Amino acid sequence: MTQIMENIINKNNLTNLTMMDITKITSKGQVVIPQEIREKEGLKEGEKLLVFDIDGTIILKRVSGLEKAKSRDKFEENLKSMRETARRYKITQKDVENEMAAYRKEKYASGS
Repeated sequence: MTQIMENIINKNNLTNLTMMDITKITSKGQVVIPQEIREKEGLKEGEKLLVFDIDGTIILKRVSGLEKAKSRDKFEENLKSMRETARRYKITQKDVENEMAAYRKEKYASGS
């Protein structure tokens, strides 16, 4: 685990980042959600997701889970909180990219 992730976990950051992976967009604009995440979240074929583009960050939100975030305003409030947490811990885009690379290296080194 990298130092950034250890700092976030040790400081009780509640962003709930438990899994991440890298995927790519097909020529038809389709994105594959990694199997591990689909299984963990119980995502099924045909399930609908909302797609948000906020300052260059693309977020997928399960439509069936929207009861918890009664409105777009509530969702944006939660997103703002995550951004503020990232700023507080001085997490940059490069930090996220490095974290993703370290995760992938660890995942594929272990044969997962």
